[in-house]
Amino acid sequence: MRALMWKPPGDARLVRVKVAAVGLLVLGIVCAGITLTVAARDGTTGALLIVGAGSAAVLVGSAAAMRRDGTRFGLLLALTGCLWFVTAWNDPWVGSAVPFTVGACRRGRLPGRGGAGRADLSGRPAGFAA
Repeated sequence: MRALMWKPPGDARLVRVKVAAVGLLVLGIVCAGITLTVAARDGTTGALLIVGAGSAAVLVGSAAAMRRDGTRFGLLLALTGCLWFVTAWNDPWVGSAVPFTVGACRRGRLPGRGGAGRADLSGRPAGFAA
């Protein structure tokens, strides 16, 4: 079955996947640096756990995209690792309005909504206390 799926080495799709994998690896490194500075305020252990989990996903995803024959699994895993970093950016100490807004939207917690990201599954309004 694998012999039927073989593509010639000059396939443009394979080149695009490898370029995207390198781009996501660079984006992951930048996001890890920003996240490490933001999450270090909460403690060293928490920062290392957040950055370690996201970095593992970015590195494994980029390696899978570079190694396999242009599959999208590695790209999705590397993108997931980059988005893992973004969830820590909803801290006002991030230093800029753009990463804070991106982090707040990613977590679904906007300041005007009282911190509630979505409606409760029981059907009650988000700010309702029982």
